Amino acid sequence: MDPKIPKMENRDIQTAPFLKRLPIEVRIEVYRNLLSTQYTKNFSISKQFPVHAKLWPGHAYHLDPTILRTCRQVHSEASTVLYHENLLVRVRSTHKNIRSLMNIKGIPYFLEGRKAETFKHCAMSVDFDRLNTAHRVKSQEDKPCYVIASNDLQLLCQSLLISHTVINSIFWYYQFRITIHRMFDDMLSSNPVQTSPQRRLLEPLTVLHSVAYFEITGPANTEYCASIAAQVSRIAPTVGKCFDKTMKLSHKGHTCVRQNDLKGAVKFYRMAFAQLISTCLRRHLVGTDWTAFQPGLQGAIIDTYLILLADLAFLHYTLDELDDAHLWAYQATKSDLRSSRMRRQNLGAKLVYLKAMASARLGKHAQAIDELCQGLKFVTREAYKDRQLVAVRREVRYQIKGLGGITVLKAMGIGHL
Repeated sequence: MDPKIPKMENRDIQTAPFLKRLPIEVRIEVYRNLLSTQYTKNFSISKQFPVHAKLWPGHAYHLDPTILRTCRQVHSEASTVLYHENLLVRVRSTHKNIRSLMNIKGIPYFLEGRKAETFKHCAMSVDFDRLNTAHRVKSQEDKPCYVIASNDLQLLCQSLLISHTVINSIFWYYQFRITIHRMFDDMLSSNPVQTSPQRRLLEPLTVLHSVAYFEITGPANTEYCASIAAQVSRIAPTVGKCFDKTMKLSHKGHTCVRQNDLKGAVKFYRMAFAQLISTCLRRHLVGTDWTAFQPGLQGAIIDTYLILLADLAFLHYTLDELDDAHLWAYQATKSDLRSSRMRRQNLGAKLVYLKAMASARLGKHAQAIDELCQGLKFVTREAYKDRQLVAVRREVRYQIKGLGGITVLKAMGIGHL
């Protein structure tokens, strides 16, 4: 990504087959496959945040800028793709955990620190700081600074929402200063098209809300900038509205299950779970006073969280996706499974057995036995009367008997499984 190109030798470029035989349209497609974030994006799963990675898979861009060193004509043509089509954005903040925010959504960065600060090809800069703290910073270089793709700006804003109190947001204490550095075609249009640089740069910011101070400077339409500022300053949604959206997505998942569309059910359950942990549940985790909620809403949110985890675990197991089934069952058993609804359905016991069975079918028999032992606290007396659990326990016995699992379980006093 370094714009400095070494001195090139004089060459007879007219005889180069790449330039002589291929039209400019074809060459641009070649450059895009090497230098465009749209064509070189690859997804990956982060082990640091496994559940978040399933909901928001991380990604990386495998750019190959060495083609810029070929000759001056190629450098001139390819630079347009690298620096103009990609729309790189500089992000600066006094927020100490900005790198962690990027990790939540698996956002890659091209440059950081002083290199990012001095990079001259950014289309826009985004500075967000707490009010009355920006003047304490001696210089811009004292802030953490990164260069990212404009396509990832919306993911960064979503990470900000997840990491803070989403309802009645803490953004009332933040100021956002947006600076557009470059003039593009259609930048002064009040109604830009979807692919317009103006819209690609500013539209991702509209996922924010409750922002008290928001300023846009640079070559952009004043009317359009005012509409963006109005959207980010809107009042945050209430807990009830956020929870209603979660339940609508969950009901769509139930409908897919009834229609035997398990893949579709997984999609809607994941969307519902992402909505829940990004809004209602996040408010609970930061220590909100639940007495201000509607009666019974606290229990409904916690029950919905656990039920969604259980549904995802069972669906993945039915689809024979054992790794995913184990992940969601593990996440569920980390929580308190003693809610009234969970006890009535014996979901705690079922998740314990499902997690162990997934491990056993993956060939991890010792881990399966260990998970059974650790999860016995969720297996109540009522669970042994559940007819649906009889076949499950029988399957567990069958899966772990290869390593003498039954003998080990009996020695531990749990041979009744």
